[in-house]
Amino acid sequence: MAYFDNAATTYPKPDCVYDFMDSFYRSSGVNAGRGNYKLAQSAGALIGDTRKKIQELLHCQAKQVVFEPTATIALNIIIQGII
Repeated sequence: MAYFDNAATTYPKPDCVYDFMDSFYRSSGVNAGRGNYKLAQSAGALIGDTRKKIQELLHCQAKQVVFEPTATIALNIIIQGII
């Protein structure tokens, strides 16, 4: 398992992170997979591209890359799968 949530609570972040997130929220802050309009499709493509990059980085299958809204939720899902 790879943990990528450490940046959620680190301060300060590099300016490129603030710049990207500001741009994303101003232009693409929509729910991916919840509509067939252009912005939702763009958000879905961004998620797909991110999943592919992580897959290549970790040398794993795409189905092994899972996104959850918080680390707490992800850990609870893992724990429920173990017990």
